[in-house]
Amino acid sequence: FGLPFANSSINFSSENIYIFMFQGETGYHPIELDEFETGEGYWAAIFDQTILTSQSTAELDTNLIILNSGWNLINSSLPFDIDFSLLSVITSDDTLNFNEAVNEGYLSTPVSYYWDGNSYQMTDSLLTNKASWISANSNVTLLVPPEFYVLQTDESSTRSISRDENNWALSISIENEQSSDYLTSLGVANDAHLGFDVEYDMPTPPSPPSGSVLRGYFNHPDWNIITGSMFSTDYVSPIEEGSEHVWNLIID
Repeated sequence: FGLPFANSSINFSSENIYIFMFQGETGYHPIELDEFETGEGYWAAIFDQTILTSQSTAELDTNLIILNSGWNLINSSLPFDIDFSLLSVITSDDTLNFNEAVNEGYLSTPVSYYWDGNSYQMTDSLLTNKASWISANSNVTLLVPPEFYVLQTDESSTRSISRDENNWALSISIENEQSSDYLTSLGVANDAHLGFDVEYDMPTPPSPPSGSVLRGYFNHPDWNIITGSMFSTDYVSPIEEGSEHVWNLIID
């Protein structure tokens, strides 16, 4: 989860609760209830029905979130969703928009991940009250403006995607009684490659602190990506007639 305001005062209706934050090199750490920080995302272990109350008198302002290389668990600390198209990324050399930062290799994926209570979901927004996993290839700063994103319906159109032997996808649903994984997919795309493609090959986000989550992934240590060797999606270039490509899906 994440807080909807910067510099909030926090109150939980129950004391039987444990909060964890994530640090890339050392993983999860428990924190005290007075150690919340603007821009951070958290996991909570709750054993009783609990109400979280967050209050702040601060004016809405642009939040600066430091992204370390690797996985980061963050939150916008704003009371509304922020589309990635509104974000800026400050590097050591320049200030880029989000897509530019992905294309130039500062960010590892064009999406983030959030936990819906049963499984991870992908999104292209920072969702209010939810923690988001986002990965970076180097240390950068994310600028999150207090701006609504409103889709202009008169300018929007439904995009049709051509599916043929050179462009196809297979989505894989994995479920058990405790959790599920709907991120997994494989496929072929005209502009994909056998190696890592930032637009197609999505790294698998870290497990929750409990560790008991079902995951399907493709293992690619040879890609040498900072987020690790597990990928939820794996797309390759078109397979020539008479040839084959084998995907090795691991479920654990």
